[in-house]
This record gives sequence, C-alpha cells and structure tokens, in this order.
Amino acid sequence: MRSMLTRAAILIFIAIGAKPVFATTFYVSKSVGSDSNTSAQAASKSSPWQHLPGMASCSSNCASYTPVAGDKFILMGCDVWVPTDLPVRWPWSGSSASSITVTVDTTWYNITNCPSAWNRPVFDGQNNTSADIFLDLCTNTNCSYNTFDNIEMKRGGGNDLRYVSCYEQCAHVTTSNMYLHAWHVATDGSCVIEAFYGQNTNLAETSVIDGSDATGASPAGATCYAFYAGLPNIQDNVIHDVANGIVGYSYDNNPLTFSGNLIYNIKESNAGSHPNAIEIVSGATYYVHDNVIHDAVGESFMFGNSGETDYVWNNVIFNIMGNAPEGPQVPGQTGMNFFAWNNTVVDTPGEDCFHWNSGDGGSFIAVTIENNHCISTASTASSTWGGISAVQTGNVLMSPSAASAQGYTASQTYAYSPPSATSGTVGKGTNIVSTCTGNLAGLCSDTAYGSALSAAVSVIAPVRTSNVRPSSGAWDVGAYQFSTSQAQAPQPAGVLATNVK
Repeated sequence: MRSMLTRAAILIFIAIGAKPVFATTFYVSKSVGSDSNTSAQAASKSSPWQHLPGMASCSSNCASYTPVAGDKFILMGCDVWVPTDLPVRWPWSGSSASSITVTVDTTWYNITNCPSAWNRPVFDGQNNTSADIFLDLCTNTNCSYNTFDNIEMKRGGGNDLRYVSCYEQCAHVTTSNMYLHAWHVATDGSCVIEAFYGQNTNLAETSVIDGSDATGASPAGATCYAFYAGLPNIQDNVIHDVANGIVGYSYDNNPLTFSGNLIYNIKESNAGSHPNAIEIVSGATYYVHDNVIHDAVGESFMFGNSGETDYVWNNVIFNIMGNAPEGPQVPGQTGMNFFAWNNTVVDTPGEDCFHWNSGDGGSFIAVTIENNHCISTASTASSTWGGISAVQTGNVLMSPSAASAQGYTASQTYAYSPPSATSGTVGKGTNIVSTCTGNLAGLCSDTAYGSALSAAVSVIAPVRTSNVRPSSGAWDVGAYQFSTSQAQAPQPAGVLATNVK
C-alpha cells in the first residue's frame, strides 16, 4: 500500500511540477522598463523589462529567464541601449517550427526621442572602443532558428568591430531590416559589420550597411567589410561606402545565394586591403543574380576557386574602376565552372566584360557566356579559359560611344536599360527557357534592379517589377527584357533618419 501511495504521489508531483513551456511575447524598453518585473509582467507593454535577455546589463528576472522556441521580444522603437548594455550574447535556439524572434511593434515607441513617428530601436556604441561587438550570436555554443529584425546599430568603436557576429555554428539565423552605420574605426582590416560562420541556412536580408557617416579613419580612407568569412545568403540589401562589400565563402560547402543587392561606392581601404564588391574565396556553388553594382574601385565580382561553380545572371555592373567579373580568384585553381547569362556589364576601356585572369592560370571544366550586354572597347569575354573554349552565344558588344548614341547610359532610371523597342539589345538574344529550372527559375524573368526594399524598411531605392522573358522566340540581351510599361519611378535614395541621440 505504501509503495502504491508513493507512486501516486510521484505522478501527482510530475503532473503539477512539469509545467509545459509556452512561447510568449515579451516587451523590452530601456526608457520605461525594469528587469525586476516578472516574466508575466514583461508580457505587457505597461511593464516591460529594461533589457533584452543576453544583454550585458540584463539583471534580476530578465537575467533568470531562458528564451524558448516561439518567444518574441519586442524592442521599444527609438529607445537607445548604450555600451554598458552591450554586447547581447545569445546562446539560445528556437526550433524549425518556431523561431525565437527579436523585433519591433511600430505602434510602440519612445515619443520623447521620436515625437512624430516610429523609428528603430538603437544600439549605440557611442564611439567607445570597448563597444566592439553588438550582437554576439551563438555565444560559445551552436544555436539555430533565431531572427533579429529592425535594429539600428551605430557608433561602434574599435578596429575589431562586429555589429553582428557569429563565430560558432549558426544555423537558420536571420538578420533583417537592420540599419548598420556610423562606425568609429581607425584602421581597416579587422572590422566586419556582419561576420558569420555556419550553415548555408543563414540569411542576411533587406538591410542597410552604410559607411558614408563612418568616423575615426586615420589615415583617410574606407574602413570595414560589409560581410566577411563564412557567409550567409545575402539578399536585398543596400551596401555602400565600405572598403569591401561581400567577401568570403560557403562555410559548410553547400550552395549560397547573393541576390537583389545594391552595392556601390566601394572605396580604397585606408589599410591597403584590395577593395571588392563581391569576392568568393573558396569552392562551392554560388548563385549571383539581380545585383546592381556600381562605382567600385576594385573588382566588381571576383570568383574562381577549386571546385567552384558560379551561376550568374541579371546583374547590372557599371562605373567600375577595377575589373568587371574576373576569375580565377588566385593562381592554380582547378575544376571550376562558370555560367553567365543576361548580365549588363560596362567595363573599363580595353578590358573584357568577363575576364579570365590568364596570369593566374588554373583550369575550368565549363564556361558559358550567353545573352550578355557588354559595353567595352575590348571583347565580351576571353575566348579561352584555362585551356577550354568558352561557349559564347547571343551576346551584344557595344563600344561606349555606340551605347551612348543609342541611349544606354548610367543616368537612366535603370542604368543601361534599352530605351526603345528598336534598341540594340532587344530581340537579339538566344531563348534559353529550358535553363530556367530549379534554382535558376528566376532567369526567366529579367532584373529586379538590385534591392527592391520598401518604405517600411526605411530604404527608398529604385523599384522595378521584373518582366517575364518569352517562352518562345528571341530573348533580349542583357539584364533587361524591354517593356513599354515599368514599375513606379524611383524615389530619392535615402535611409529613414533617426533623431535619437
């Protein structure tokens, strides 16, 4: 009888004590919150925590809470967290069915800092050299299924600055709608705005990385890589005024995509690192499409490593002071494949629009250069690549003067697009609709012209609706398929300014 009673007591204890863990929405406000509020209280806007779990200054009930799958943390708009609050160290994981999300509610914001409208919450390093990491993901562990959305990070200090850092095994981690700018870095070289290692399931999207208001450079010159190392998928971002744009590789050797990015003003590093808009440094499969790259002093797209396959389409590249797409990346590489369809490339005088760097040698398995609009005084592409002949069909080569005479210019709403139905690229290409399968399905629509971010993301960039390429008959050459109707005219470029000091 005693044994039965003991077992019954244990079952009752389990039934009462093993409470299920439920996902909760929590509110976090630096200006009106308190970490001593219970987790139940922090589930209300009226009694938020002052800090996000994982923040250096998180204490009391905030510090004792462990985020679980499905949790959502709402940061008050226009609130400001400072160096004593940073970094945020984040070792937790969500699940495939339910990520952990740190985001915003645009109806909830600090009206003292933003009296007229919502703006992002701010992590402000105040130019303090100790504020060199803002968001430290998967701290000393592996983590997965996390999303960080709509945070402004500014005035980070120190030459080893990382606004977003994941040096462990990240998986299914997303950063989105971020505004990362105004860093205070003396010397380029170790500063990376978003630094990732991990799986090809990570994503950085719809964000702005802006070095135009960076300070502290000594000597004068650009500082910081936008993205470096084991890269995430990088889509629909605006990247400008940095020493390097996207440089790195697939950490797990699985395919990566770099698409829809607007990359410009890639400038000379003040420490001598070679500036590149996009540079791939290790073999894997890469899909590079619908990017707009212009005004770069180095390479627009450097590729070509042993075992690397690149599928490149719908990119618009112009005003490059270095080289147009070029490979291999370093000498002695083997087993490479390169496929380029329907790109518009304006090269420096005397250079091929797709260039095999013969001085680096190397060998390719297959090279296809098809339906590309090349504006150059040289050729569309090198004829041989590492001992094989490049397949070249349907390309249109124009001299700069001939292109200008036909109305193909950088000053067009969509740079170097065909101005009329009789323009020299219209109907001059090869129909390759059979190629538009799987990850290449987007080839059957023309360029979206880089980032198509919305006003809600605070970036106003040229917006263009893609035109469908015909299923039969000739395609247009280059990134554009001519149409008499296009999307709305672009609004002035810019970023929603913060008035938070």
